[in-house]
Order: sequence, then C-alpha cells, then structure tokens
Amino acid sequence: MKKAFVPICLYCNGFFLIKEQVLKFLRYYSYYDEILFVIVDKLYGINLLIKEKVCSIEAAHKAYEKRGQDIFFLIQNCIRNFISIDKPSTNFIIKKWNELAETSDYVDLKNTIISEFKNNVVLNKHCEKFIEENLARVTNRIDVEKKCLEHEYLFSEVAMSIYLTEFCGYTDEIWEKKQADSMEDPINLLYRNENESLNRIIGKKVGKRCQLYLSSMI
Repeated sequence: MKKAFVPICLYCNGFFLIKEQVLKFLRYYSYYDEILFVIVDKLYGINLLIKEKVCSIEAAHKAYEKRGQDIFFLIQNCIRNFISIDKPSTNFIIKKWNELAETSDYVDLKNTIISEFKNNVVLNKHCEKFIEENLARVTNRIDVEKKCLEHEYLFSEVAMSIYLTEFCGYTDEIWEKKQADSMEDPINLLYRNENESLNRIIGKKVGKRCQLYLSSMI
C-alpha cells in the first residue's frame, strides 16, 4: 500500500491556500493508495509568538484554531469536489496537528527524540545552529523564550515526521518546498547520517522514507 503524508503550513503564501492548487495536487498525486493531510495549526501558533504577531499563548491558540479550521474546510471541500468528478481510488484523510500530537505514542516518541538529540554531539550542535538560523530569519529579537519556542517547533516537527513514517506507514513525506540551502533539515540529517541514533529512537528496523517536494514536482 503506497501512502504519503502532507504537512499543510498555514502561512499566507502557502500552496494549499488556493483551491485550484489543491485540486492540481489531488489530480497529480492520486496514484497513491492513501494521502494524509496534516493541518499544522499548532506550530503556526508557535510561529506567531516567535514573530510577536500575538502577545500571549491564549491569543496564539485562538489564531491558529481559527485559521486551521478555515484551511481544514478548504481542503475538505476540494477533496469532495475532486472525488465527485474524478472518482479516484485514493483514500484522502485530513487531521489537525493535535489529533496526532496528543496520542501517547507520539508524546513518548518526542521525548525519546529530544533525549537522543541531546546526547548526540553532532545532532545537538546541528539543531542549536538550525534554531539560531531560523530565528534570525524571522525575528530581530532572540531571547531564551524564543529559543524555547523554536526548540518546541523543531522537535514537534521531527517527532511527527518519524511518527507518521515509521509507526503509521506513510513512507513518503511531501513538503511544499525545501529548507534554506544554508542548513540541512535535522530530520534529513538524522536519516542520512545518524542511523544508530535513529535505530535507538524507533526501537526497530528503520523503514523506507522518501522526501518529496512540491517545488520540484508540480
């Protein structure tokens, strides 16, 4: 069974915010048996706090809930329209971030990942630099609080990728675009260079993971 998952970011220039582009994606990738769309609403809220677009956790929660719900309905309606006309065999699923992130398996996995990265000198150094570079791109003021927020963002993202790939069978991960060329994404570094750490994290034989990008395929 060929399965893929697609993280849908909520930023204003996102690919999946335009109906025509969503339908184009559905037509292009309908050869999959199953596609899971993950509405990355909670991480959008973290990003709002880092950029100081909101002034409290409560305001961030309210903002990401509203935007996430709007995009959920957009994707849902596009899928319904597509199925009614094209009648694909693909099973399309949509979930919000917390539907997955609040499961005990995900929480345990995330804690294991944080511990493993902390104890691996290469991964830890890479992540600290990755966090610094990301913050420098989006905010002029970098402090301990923002570093903690970016840390939460990064490890939530890494944990979700491994959880869906290794434990839920979504071997293909489709991102809208690549990270900046100056810094490799930690999840890709982990799979490419740190097999021993990865084996300890998942506690079983590593599965096949394929990283795809919309920018190079559509």
